[in-house]
Amino acid sequence: MKTSNYRRDLPDGSKQYFEDRIERPESDQLYYDDVLAKPPKTEGSGGLDFLAFGKEQSYPNRTVSRDRNREYMLHYVTSGSGTFDGKRIGAGEGFLIVPGKPNRMEADSDDPWHFKWIAFMGGDAPRQMKALGLDANRQCFTFSFGDRLEELFDDVLYRNHGDCDLNTYMQGVFYILMSYHKQEYLNSIEKRNGKSGYAQKAIAYMDEHYRESIRIDDIAEKLHISRKYLCSILEQQIGMSTKEYLLNRRAEVAAELLLHTDMSVGEIAAEVGYADYTQFSRMFRKRKGISPRDYAKRHKRPLS
Repeated sequence: MKTSNYRRDLPDGSKQYFEDRIERPESDQLYYDDVLAKPPKTEGSGGLDFLAFGKEQSYPNRTVSRDRNREYMLHYVTSGSGTFDGKRIGAGEGFLIVPGKPNRMEADSDDPWHFKWIAFMGGDAPRQMKALGLDANRQCFTFSFGDRLEELFDDVLYRNHGDCDLNTYMQGVFYILMSYHKQEYLNSIEKRNGKSGYAQKAIAYMDEHYRESIRIDDIAEKLHISRKYLCSILEQQIGMSTKEYLLNRRAEVAAELLLHTDMSVGEIAAEVGYADYTQFSRMFRKRKGISPRDYAKRHKRPLS
C-alpha cells in the first residue's frame, strides 16, 4: 500500500516507498527510477499542476511507450544515450512528451541513459513550453546546465521537505530550472539570428561589389568578425565559400547581360570584374558548361 509521495521503481516492477524522502542509491550500477509524485488536482488547473519529479538510471534496452492525455513530460539526459522516436539522444540533450502524441523511448544497449524528468499539466503548460521553443512539432532540445540540474533534482528527491506544499515546492524548482532553460534557448536564437545576419550582410556586400577585386578578409573586417568565422557561417547558411558565391554571382550577371543587352563579350567581361577575357571565359564555362559566345548564340533572342 502506498504510504508516501516518494518511491523507487525497480526493473522487476517492484516499488519501494519512503516516508519522508528517497534514500540515495548505494551504487552507480543500480537501475532505478526515483520519483517524488503527488496526485493531480481533481479540478481543472488554469496554471501549472506539477505531478512528479524523477531521475532514472535505465537498464540496457529498456523500452517505454508513452501516450499522455493531459500531461507534459520534460526529459533531460545527463549521461549515456538512447533513442526517442528513433532519434539518437545523448548527454546534454533532451526531449518533451506532449499530450495526445504517442512516443517511444529506448535506452542504449551498452551505455543506457540516465535522465531527469518532470511531469506537469495545466492550462499554462503550452505557453510555458512555447517560450522554450518546444511543442508537438519540435520536441528535442540541447542544454548545458547539467551540473545545476543534478543539484536541483537531488534536492527535490533526497531532502526532507517537511510540511511544505508539494505543488508550491515543485513549482519553485521548476521555475529555477526554466530560467536556465529559457536563457539558453534565447541565446541559441540570438546566435542563430546573428549567423544569419552576418551571412546576409556578406552576401549583400558581394552583390554590390562583385565587379571589384574582393578579398574575404575585406568582408570579414567590415563585419568585425574573423575570416574563419565568416567562412564557417557562409558554409552553414548558403553551403558555399565566399569565392564560390562571388564567381557564381559574376557568372549569373554575365549570363543576363549576354542575353538581354547588345554589349560585346569583352565589355561584359569587364563589367563583371575581368580585365582578362580568357580568365572570364574559363570562369563562365566552368559554371555554365559552355563558352560565353556559344551561350549567347544558343540562348539569345533578338532584342526588340
